[in-house]
Amino acid sequence: MKIALHILVLCLCTAGTASAQYINNDTAQQNATFNINGIGRARVFRAMQTTIASGNVHFAIEQAPRLLRWGIGTSNVEDGTDLIGSDFTIYAYRNDANYLGQYFFIKRANGYVGIGTGVPEGRLHVNGHTYISGGSNLYMKGSGTLPTDPGDLIFLANDNTEYARIYTQVGGGQLRFSVGSAPTSSMVITSAGAVGIGTITPGTSNKLSVEGTIGARKVRVTAGPGWPDFVFHPGYKLPSLQELDTYIKANQHLPEIPTAAEVEKEGQDLGDMNKKLLQKVEELTLLLINESKRNDHLQQEVDLIKQQMAGSKTGSAFMAMPAASEQKDDK
Repeated sequence: MKIALHILVLCLCTAGTASAQYINNDTAQQNATFNINGIGRARVFRAMQTTIASGNVHFAIEQAPRLLRWGIGTSNVEDGTDLIGSDFTIYAYRNDANYLGQYFFIKRANGYVGIGTGVPEGRLHVNGHTYISGGSNLYMKGSGTLPTDPGDLIFLANDNTEYARIYTQVGGGQLRFSVGSAPTSSMVITSAGAVGIGTITPGTSNKLSVEGTIGARKVRVTAGPGWPDFVFHPGYKLPSLQELDTYIKANQHLPEIPTAAEVEKEGQDLGDMNKKLLQKVEELTLLLINESKRNDHLQQEVDLIKQQMAGSKTGSAFMAMPAASEQKDDK
């Protein structure tokens, strides 16, 4: 029993003073940093804690002696009392061994992940351009079983001032856009494909609803069939001015034109209204042409009557003049 106890004490003392070794498939070198040349396995790799400001390097990858390329370690010093401040990081160096920064970071206190930043402000914080390729999708999902807001896409300045936001209506009925620090909808798109600008209730009958004034250099309205060239067809029944006068006195608007009350309530279809107004212009044009022809005909009749009257006056004056023999006899 004493012999066994002595052997155990000797083994413990030897382990406490033993140096690490360089180990490969066929070599064991003492008095060297522990290295493995080949495949190594272990349940846990542990590293000595340091007190340097750059943190604790647990694993490092080097291209040449003293020329680190990548490192894995902690970003803060672990002193045994403030373990919550020790964050995991992967960092890089330049070819001249100058520190490039933390490329990947996990904050121990809350699990926030930073890529390109060591101070992540959310579950995933990316500092730099982000690409999604290969036909992949980006999903934003609400929590719980009831319909909830899946989250917003917010554009911030470097001082966290909000510039713009893209978000959805709870329940998924609308996609909304806001500009400015307050999330007030400037434009919405409904699930039916209707767009509202300046309003969040574009309705179901309009594809585009604008609350306010629209300024444009040109607006093209595609009209359906029935462009009013039919007014000039030979068989078209043109209303007379007397008929128009009677209709206007009874209804206070032109035939086939909506009333003021209808326009105020329902608005107006620009394409349809342009066709109707053009129809009235064409009808009035034909009425003016007909009136011009009638006036020309009347003028011709007036001129003929004037000529006849002028001829009648000349004949009457000749009949009333006495003959020369009769004048002599009178003398």
